[in-house]
Amino acid sequence: MHKVRIIIPTNRADFLKEICQFYKNKKFNVSIVHSFKLKNKLKASKNIKFIYHNDTLTKRLIYVLNRTKEKYVTIMADDDFVFEDSINKSINFLEKNNEYFAAQGLHHRFQVKKNHIKFFPRAIKAMMNFSEDSKFINLRLLQSFTFKFIDKFYIVMKRKDLMNICKTCLPIEKYSRVLIEYYWIICCAISGKSKILNNIYCFRREHKKNDTKITTSIGLDKAICDKNFIKILIDCLNNFQKKSKIKKTFNKKILFLILIIFRLKIILKGKFKIIRILLDKLRNLREKKLEKNYKLIQKIEKEKIEFLKKIVLN
Repeated sequence: MHKVRIIIPTNRADFLKEICQFYKNKKFNVSIVHSFKLKNKLKASKNIKFIYHNDTLTKRLIYVLNRTKEKYVTIMADDDFVFEDSINKSINFLEKNNEYFAAQGLHHRFQVKKNHIKFFPRAIKAMMNFSEDSKFINLRLLQSFTFKFIDKFYIVMKRKDLMNICKTCLPIEKYSRVLIEYYWIICCAISGKSKILNNIYCFRREHKKNDTKITTSIGLDKAICDKNFIKILIDCLNNFQKKSKIKKTFNKKILFLILIIFRLKIILKGKFKIIRILLDKLRNLREKKLEKNYKLIQKIEKEKIEFLKKIVLN
């Protein structure tokens, strides 16, 4: 039996053909859980399963997880692509290092323009500079909200852990759908260290239809000011700790201080020109130091880049 299942929740048909082409005959199972009825039957291989379940994102995930037997799972967006070898490396790492909660590789962002792919190396370089979380809970929480590109939504973890996150975040989703990802980040930080391996794990697409760009849901910057949201968040986190049997506690005051700092970061974005210029220069210097490693990754992972081009430019 395969060790991992890729779960792709979707509410649109735009990229289904590409998904089927990319994951065809891979040595892991893929569940595409869609909230709409398919108008046309797509050609899919035996490892790809379409599941119709018209409900919220979290409830769709719970529905699929209840029907999943694999030990490990990873979520992937319907417009992004994750690679088989990178998933296997993440699983092998987790099985050899029990003190880690989750693992992944490097995310490379791209954009399709006509018959050309443009890559954005900033995200992958940021991840190269950050190989693993702190061993301390409160520091992990701080890292989660200060490192922009360290995404925990598409990470490899055990099925039971993802189930606990999903089952306890329903009140968060009811309050605002876009806050699920932040709750996910906090749960991962509470649960333990995660590892970023030095390989291209997935390609993440940038385009105008990205959910985070078109949503009208309440963002974290506004939710932090709402006492009702704070109560919901605390109740959900307490429930998650109980379900996951996590004995180590985190400082809730520190968490909310971190969230306030994160809110200020959003509010002040683009202001104070001198500080912005200084930070940009520091970031550029850091990225230049990583350029050699980035080019080496591109060379080693050339087949992945060519395969992506074949799928999205077809």
